[in-house]
Amino acid sequence: MSPGLKSLLLIAFFTAVACTSGTVKPQRGDLFSILCETLVADEELSSKQEVFVLDETRPVYQLSALHMVFADQGLTPDQVEPDLRRDQELSASFQPQPVSLSANTTRCNWKITSDDMKSLRRLNRLVVEVSNPVQSSFGRESSSHGRFVRFSVGGRSGAAWYWVPLSNEDDGWFVNRPVKLPVSDS
Repeated sequence: MSPGLKSLLLIAFFTAVACTSGTVKPQRGDLFSILCETLVADEELSSKQEVFVLDETRPVYQLSALHMVFADQGLTPDQVEPDLRRDQELSASFQPQPVSLSANTTRCNWKITSDDMKSLRRLNRLVVEVSNPVQSSFGRESSSHGRFVRFSVGGRSGAAWYWVPLSNEDDGWFVNRPVKLPVSDS
């Protein structure tokens, strides 16, 4: 089975069993403070557990899964194909950007790391990978932006994926509550 077809089947399966919440409520705060609240609630993360945040953004895109979250009904392979192509285009043109933590991020035990994934995997470290901001045509606004986040043990398969919407308001960009994506990379 081709990797693209496997991804498509996994997305379709998880869409069938996933539930999504209603409105996304804007919150003021930095990405990692709001992500911490989500991971504590969704992934039962303890504030004592060290979580290693990669010091540069990564090409972790899942536009097809995001599309499925906002679709009124299931999507056909033809509807998902453009999303998969865009994921590949974004990955091919990817330029890493630095990731930093703000001083306000105190509830979770975040650690910025430049370690390679192989050493993080060997040590069974909890890892957060963050994408560059990307524009999405899904959801309520056609000009919405956000970041994809991948939360895993050592970068292994079985990660939890999130879309973190960003709102552009008069006084700057704001992070909204992350939406868990119905996708598995196992």
